[in-house]
Amino acid sequence: MSMAIMNMEGEGIADVREFFRKRLVGMGIGKPTEEDIARMQAASQRTSAQDDLMKAMAQEAEAKSVNERAKVLKTMAEVQKVDSETIKNLAGVDMESAKNAAAISQAANPQVQQITLPAQA
Repeated sequence: MSMAIMNMEGEGIADVREFFRKRLVGMGIGKPTEEDIARMQAASQRTSAQDDLMKAMAQEAEAKSVNERAKVLKTMAEVQKVDSETIKNLAGVDMESAKNAAAISQAANPQVQQITLPAQA
């Protein structure tokens, strides 16, 4: 169909013929003019610049993602540290409380000795 249009002549058909000529050149059927070659090179460079921009944006997004993940891991490590310190402190408080209670009890009633119950069989 494109070739048929290219072979037509008449008034007002020049724009249509140019459209189909460019279409045929794009498909690799027609011979490109110097203007066509320059236009294709410019389009290629523009696409290349867009590709470079997209790659840079993707790298930036990846870097931000890695940074945010590192922040999350750091926060999780800090939470674990606080948890372990809390457990250590609670264990120390319980042991200290038991020692203090035993010392107070001994000081208050020196005659009372600790009674141990025999183990039941």
